[in-house]
Formats: sequence, C-alpha cells, structure tokens
Amino acid sequence: CWATSGTFIKIIRRDYGLSAWTLAFYRDLFTFVIFLTIAVVLGVDRLRVARRDLIPFAAMGAISIGIFHVLWNNAVTMIPVAVATVLNYTAPVFVVLFTWLLWHERPDRRQTAAVIVAFVGCVLVTGAYNIADMNLNWLGLLVGLSTGLTYGMFTIFGKNALRRYDSWTVLTYAFGFATATLLVMQPRAMLEMFAKPLSAWLWVIALVVVSTVTGFGLYTSGLKYLSASSASIAATLEPVIATGFAFALLGEVIEPVQMVGGILVIISVIILAVKKDAPTNLVSTP
Repeated sequence: CWATSGTFIKIIRRDYGLSAWTLAFYRDLFTFVIFLTIAVVLGVDRLRVARRDLIPFAAMGAISIGIFHVLWNNAVTMIPVAVATVLNYTAPVFVVLFTWLLWHERPDRRQTAAVIVAFVGCVLVTGAYNIADMNLNWLGLLVGLSTGLTYGMFTIFGKNALRRYDSWTVLTYAFGFATATLLVMQPRAMLEMFAKPLSAWLWVIALVVVSTVTGFGLYTSGLKYLSASSASIAATLEPVIATGFAFALLGEVIEPVQMVGGILVIISVIILAVKKDAPTNLVSTP
C-alpha cells in the first residue's frame, strides 16, 4: 500500500496540475479525519495526552508529516518514483546520525556499517558518482534526500512520546498538526482543489485510503504479530514494489547500477532493524 504513493502522486500532479502544497494539505486533512474517527471508536481516552507532549507532537506533525509530504510530492515528480522511494528510506540512517549529534549516542559498529552502506547506495541510486553528468537533476535528488531527513526527525521529535502512546494516538495528533501547519503556511492551497473535476478528488481519496490509512493500518496490525524489527524488514519491500508500480503505470525504468544502489540502501535499513532498539518502528510514510 505504501508503495502506491509515489505513482498515485505523480499521476495526480501530472494529470490535474495540483500543487505540492494542495495535495499535501488534503491528504493530511482527510487522513486526520479518518484517524480521529478510528481513535474515537477505539476509545476517546486514546486522545488524552500530557501537555508536555503537545510540543513534540506539533513538531512531528509540522515537519515530519506536513513539510515531508510537500517535499515528497515534489520529489516523485522531479525524479523517478523508485529513486525517490529509495532516498526516503535513508530516514533510519538520519536517525542514527541525529542521535549521535544531539544526544551523543555513539553509533556502534553495526550502525556505522549501515551508514556507510546507505551512503554508497545513495551515490549509486542517484547517479551522483558521475559528477560530470550535466543531465543529473541535482535539485530533485536533494529534495528526495530531504524526505529521508524530514521523516527521520519523526522519531527524534517523538523519542519519548512514542514509548507512551500507541500508533493511532501518535498519528492522529501528527496528522492534525500537519494539516494545521499547511493551512497556516499556504491558506490558498485549500481553494485550488475546488476547481478540479471529480476524478481528481477520487485520486486523492485513493491516495489517502490505500497509500496512507490502509498502509498504516496493516503495518500497525502486523506489529501485533511481529517484532518491530521484523515488521521494518518486511516493509523494505516497498522500494521494490514501488519500482513495479512506476514501471507498470508510468513506464519508468531505472538502470542496473541504480538497482544495486537501491539494494544497498535496503540492506542498510535491515542492518539497523536487526537490533531490537533500532529506530525503525515507522519505516516510511510517503
């Protein structure tokens, strides 16, 4: 389900001309409404959080959901979906780097190896090894890498809160703050959608229901039967499936060297996920 996100977004923006801000706003708004409804059905007590956690929830929502989705919407239209998806998978690597810089949690040998493998993989998947190639979309690659950076901050902002609340509570607040942030930053974004045909609304609803709500619902349900590490490793199939969707619906093909790079990034995530305390509980949210 997560793997459909990039292809859906590329079709929506290509065929209907929706801005990255508008698409991000309505995706987050609809998702928030659905998650809020689920939380109420499961028990309104789930929505009770300590005041001290509102600030990290707000930061998570604003940066790791709202701004992240704007960047993600731009990334998949600027570079191939498969490449954008792989770059987003650098999020756990950024978490390792952040914890080292912010809390002086020195990475062990396994984490260091994962960072190195991920770096080599990114160089290959982006084609950055060929610096002389003027056709490389450096801006697109930078935006793609920034999706991993911003989503990686999800765990950083919610390091303590994630241990005290279940996934539905965290996501409800995160998407709520994301919606509010996008509305404040781009108030006109909500008006653009009303000029679009019904088919555009249906595509956005499909993005919300399939790529977001169902993706998180299945992942969260899977955590009842699997460890977080096992679920994270299983979720690394996303770039592979995303490549298949992009080929089938968009005709996008990536080079063999890029495939090798993608495999290396996936391996780096698996290396991190093998450890029980690895920061990969939420692998991706494209």
